[in-house]
Amino acid sequence: MSNSTVVTDINSRGVARVTLNRPEKHNAFDDSVIAELRETFDDLATREDVRVMILASEGKNFSAGADLGWMKRMAEYDYAHNHKDAQLLAGMLKSCNALSIPANNCASLWLCA
Repeated sequence: MSNSTVVTDINSRGVARVTLNRPEKHNAFDDSVIAELRETFDDLATREDVRVMILASEGKNFSAGADLGWMKRMAEYDYAHNHKDAQLLAGMLKSCNALSIPANNCASLWLCA
C-alpha cells in the first residue's frame, strides 16, 4: 500500500515497514497523515501475513510533531471541530497501540504526536 505521506511495504518474511514520507515537513503530523496512519494500522491489524511492524521515516527527522500549518488552521476551528480532530488523533494512536503484532517505534509515535 502506498499513500502520498505514508508508505507501507510488506516483505516476504512478514515485516511491514510503515514510513512517514514528508521529509520536507520533517514528517510532521497533520490531519491527512493521521488519517493515512489510522487506515494503515487498521489494515495491518487484519492481515495474517504480517508478523511485525517497523515505523520509520524519510529524511533526517523521525517527526517534528504537529505540522504548524495544521495547527494554525486548528486555531480557527470551533470547539466541536477541535474535539473531533482530537478524537481522530486519539483513534489513530489507539489503533497503533492495539496492534496485536510487535511494533518497533510505536512508542516513538506516541512521543511525537
